Amino acid sequence: MKLYRTRTQEEYDWLMEELKAEGYEWDQGVSPTEDRYTHHFNFYKNQTVIWAGEYYRGSDSITYADVDLAIEEYPDEPIIEVSELMEKDPLVTKIEERNNKSYQEQLKELTEPLDLINHHKDICKKLNRLYADKNHDYGNSFGKTYEKYGDISALVRISDKMNRIEQLVESGEQKVTDEALEDSLLDMANYLMMWAMELEEEK
Repeated sequence: MKLYRTRTQEEYDWLMEELKAEGYEWDQGVSPTEDRYTHHFNFYKNQTVIWAGEYYRGSDSITYADVDLAIEEYPDEPIIEVSELMEKDPLVTKIEERNNKSYQEQLKELTEPLDLINHHKDICKKLNRLYADKNHDYGNSFGKTYEKYGDISALVRISDKMNRIEQLVESGEQKVTDEALEDSLLDMANYLMMWAMELEEEK
């Protein structure tokens, strides 16, 4: 037998969800979260104690009473405070932590993913402009060499660009200006995208 003390409707509702998940039912064989049983808390309010265990139907049944009766019936059984159980619940803890944060902190949490998505969108636009400019200047040289040599041609270009990036990073040249490194990264990204485009055309 376990005795649970619920001091608020919120604690009562939380406990009913937990007991339902554990397979408990009211002594009438009804689910703990059944709407017509949510009013039980109103009878004893903050004195409400839920009994879970062997009472009427067996080890999976629950019933309710007030604190005095629970102590009288089970003087040696500790009464568990539901509020303490809720504090250990990760979801409750997360909600409480969020509620304790300032408006600016909450706003940052909500908008930061959008900022990252917009930043990614801006870089994709830059990639598209770079692709258009180079395609205008050099034509579809990537597509022509790919058509002639296949995947190996794309791999060679990407490997060359990767070697250039490694050289910039290892030499520390990018510390003087990030432009050379960024240009190489954007070129490599476009090579990967063009390779993906060629693969899609082959389907």
